[in-house]
Amino acid sequence: MPISQPALDRILDLRPIADGERAEVRRGLGPMVEVESPSPVARVQRGQLPTELGLWRGYYERLWVRGSPLAIHRLPDLYGGLYLLIERQAADGTIARCRLKTFGSRNRLGFVPACDGMGGLSVMLPLAVAANALGVPAEALNDRMVPLEDLWGPAGRLLEERLAICRDDVDRMAIFNRMLRGLLARGAADRRVFATVRAIEGCSGTLRIDALAESLGLGRRSLERLFAGTFGIGPKRYARAVRLQQAIGRLIGTPASEVDWTALALDVGCYDQSHLIHEFQEFTGMCPGAFAAIPGIGFTLAFGAVLMPRPGGSWRDSTA
Repeated sequence: MPISQPALDRILDLRPIADGERAEVRRGLGPMVEVESPSPVARVQRGQLPTELGLWRGYYERLWVRGSPLAIHRLPDLYGGLYLLIERQAADGTIARCRLKTFGSRNRLGFVPACDGMGGLSVMLPLAVAANALGVPAEALNDRMVPLEDLWGPAGRLLEERLAICRDDVDRMAIFNRMLRGLLARGAADRRVFATVRAIEGCSGTLRIDALAESLGLGRRSLERLFAGTFGIGPKRYARAVRLQQAIGRLIGTPASEVDWTALALDVGCYDQSHLIHEFQEFTGMCPGAFAAIPGIGFTLAFGAVLMPRPGGSWRDSTA
């Protein structure tokens, strides 16, 4: 459904950000996760969306890159939303350019290059919610990043300009909160799709989809349509993505020569080593041995992303 003019008027609310709006954002911010190599080259942070929206698994994701170039690979996921790419002037930290884009669920490992001074602020929503809020069909967002201006015209450009002049990301998230309150007064998704996600993740992707559908009182095809209509990918493919996440988590920090590939394949629910190789090639475009051999790779399952800094990178948690 196209965005109504009243909704767009709310998006373009130009009032100054109030202290209470900033406080709401700060209360929802989680800890930073830093990549070191040996000095920090990336900082990742997650934040909560307004609780009254009742969005299951909706959140903010914030990333800043300093120093060496960084490749960010996002695993196949269930999300769509908005991505604000921010480029800072290296000398004084002022904003050089902001670009606001929409995105949808990924069916393969997605790659985003990042360099010194580049940041990103994402609004992560279940795909059906994001598509409904943005006024476009879900399939128009999958595996794509589209400038918001292409969808909303001048309103998208004005929102991008407003975000560019904000004093910090807290103000930007406060603006997104205003926007979401205006856009997300829509119907809730079927709870059975969320039960499906919990079941798939609870068994690390090894649960049979037929058995899962039966436990929910649905046929397999009905569950597949319901799940794909909400998240843009089917439950079987998401189960495969969850197994891939488990395998990647096991590989990080372990030399390829020391990996028992057959044991790893069986542990993550693959039939054998050939099955594991097929899954890696399907989702990442490379075999698991080549993936494990990438120097300086860092990974956090909490954010569903693989970050590849210069050699010698390592992960640590930070509360800064």
